[in-house]
Amino acid sequence: MSSRMELLRARVLEEAKKKADSLLKESRITASNLKHDATEIMNLTEINLMNKIKASLEEEFLDNKGVLEKEKVRKLLQFKQDTLDDVINTAISKFKKKLNDNPDFYYKTYLPGSIEAGIQNTVLKEYFLSVNKKDHKYIQDHLEYLKKFKKKIILTDEPFPDDDLGCIIHDKQSNVMFDNRLSKKIEMKIQYLKTRISQVLFKGA
Repeated sequence: MSSRMELLRARVLEEAKKKADSLLKESRITASNLKHDATEIMNLTEINLMNKIKASLEEEFLDNKGVLEKEKVRKLLQFKQDTLDDVINTAISKFKKKLNDNPDFYYKTYLPGSIEAGIQNTVLKEYFLSVNKKDHKYIQDHLEYLKKFKKKIILTDEPFPDDDLGCIIHDKQSNVMFDNRLSKKIEMKIQYLKTRISQVLFKGA
């Protein structure tokens, strides 16, 4: 009886062992699968995350590239604009220097031409002349200077407050005037100069 019980017991233990081994094997497979699945999920998540980061960086780079390109163009245009202003200012300075360094040309050609233009462009009973301090003194020292013009011209008591060249022709109350100062001529010509010079400086900008 006991031998039969021992045999039965051995079979139950063997079956239990087989079942346990089977469950253990299955659990190992399941664990392995889970680990594999988890790894895949992590890999996919990492890949997706990296792709998103890459896309974000590329977008940011492109945005920055666009900003950099815009900044480059802006700086180039600003440089050209500054160069254009420098060119014009240099030309004006050289012209002023030429007039100041050559009083013979200025008082015999430039200033008389400026006064004559004022006379021709205004119709007044009396012509009053305003000039800068230097020219004011020159005309006062050379009273015959204004006698060569066809119209009677009266030199005003007050010269320009600055050293602008040229003149202003006006009536006594300054209600009507022809402003023929160099600064005004430049204002009128500046856009023309900028247009002409811009064609060279801004070509292909």
